[in-house]
Order: sequence, then structure tokens, then C-alpha cells
Amino acid sequence: AAVSRLIEVGHEIQLERGADMLMLRDLDAEDAELSGTLLREGLIAVAMPPTHEVAVTWDDDDALVASLPSKRKRRVARDVVEAASRFEVHIERGAIAAPDELYRLYRTVAERGRRLNSFYLPENVFEHLGASPAWEVGTLAFRDDPSTPIACWAAHFHGGVYAPLVAGLDYRYVDEEKTYKQMLFQILRRARALDARLVRLGMTADQEKERWGSVKHDVAVFVQSGAEYNASLLRQIVAAEGLAA
Repeated sequence: AAVSRLIEVGHEIQLERGADMLMLRDLDAEDAELSGTLLREGLIAVAMPPTHEVAVTWDDDDALVASLPSKRKRRVARDVVEAASRFEVHIERGAIAAPDELYRLYRTVAERGRRLNSFYLPENVFEHLGASPAWEVGTLAFRDDPSTPIACWAAHFHGGVYAPLVAGLDYRYVDEEKTYKQMLFQILRRARALDARLVRLGMTADQEKERWGSVKHDVAVFVQSGAEYNASLLRQIVAAEGLAA
């Protein structure tokens, strides 16, 4: 009943906004009951790249590094942990200090993944997320320039699950300063501070996430039955990117 009501509300919003299709993203493809319900409701399933999850089983940074399964992964992680002192991390809730700058960082990432991003989030997304008690915004900056964010994420936290669903990067620093690696580490560290039991890191960047012990899970997008062309196009995009299940 809850799923049927969700679809009903989705269709109401679709009609109100004049949207071309209804899309339910990032759902567990291994949940046969949920998939069956959605298919019976007339939606079409499209396989997507797997998502990554990390179980929080450590108490501190040293234990996190020690938990990794290979010597090479532990060495890379140790380098990232040791570099953390060169950065400052701020967690923001409520009023967001520099929402326009964070949105610029987000758009930089979103534009690189445009083929798998069916739409851009609105420009005021960080203000709205900051206003929600279920969300927080994290920023990463150099310690000698703490007012200039070079990476950011917005995470939803509920039921012991920490899910950074929006991310932004200044790509000038990703290779030399390893800022993406640093952001992933800081996300895991933040999840531990909140006593989370699980971190959902999302799709893509498989190698970087697996270095932190992530486990892959299959996910799917479900689109309304009137959007067969869009579903077919989405399958072609996933296949062209070499990401089909």
C-alpha cells in the first residue's frame, strides 16, 4: 500500500509540474518483493551501475585502516589519514555559509557525469538541505585557506545509515592533493562520529570506494510505463558507458 501511494503521489507531482516521466532511482535490485510490486504498478526496471556500501565496524582512524583487506589498500588509506591534518572539515546545518560556491562544485561533478544524471538539482538545493534536520552539509578546505571550499557533500542520516547523496569537487586539486580520497575518508570519519552503522557511498568511482572496503550492491531505476523510449535510451547510455549489470 505504501509503494502504491508513493507512485500515486509521484504521478500527482508529475502532472502538476508537467514532467515528462516518473522515475524512482537507486532502488535495491535484489529486493524481489519491491521490484515485483513496482512492475505490477506498470513501471519498467532499468539496471544501473552498482552502488557501494561500507559497514561501520571500527572505532577510530587506526582501526579503519587496519580493517582494510590488503596491504596496498592499508598503505593508501594510511597516506590519506596522515594528510588529513592539511585540511579543515566543517559540518553545516541550518544556514549554509557559501551555498553558491558549493553549488558550483556540485555542478562541476554533475556535468562530468551528465549522461547518467537525468537532471541537475536546483540552485538552492544546499539551502533547502541545510534547513532539514535529516540532512547535513560537509565541506573540505585547505587549512591555510579555510574559507574556500574545495570539496563538499550533502548527506542524509536516518536509522543509522549515513548517505552522502550530493557531492562537489574542485578538480584542480583532485590529482595532486588527492581531495576525492580525502573526502571519502572524511565521510567515513563523520559516519563513525554519528555512530552510523552503514555508509552508502553511491555509484561509480568503484576503485576509490573499494579501497575503503566498500561492498557493491545492484540497484535499478524504475520509470513509468509511458516512458518506454526514455527507458530504452537509459539502457543504451548505461551500456555505452560500460556500466550495464
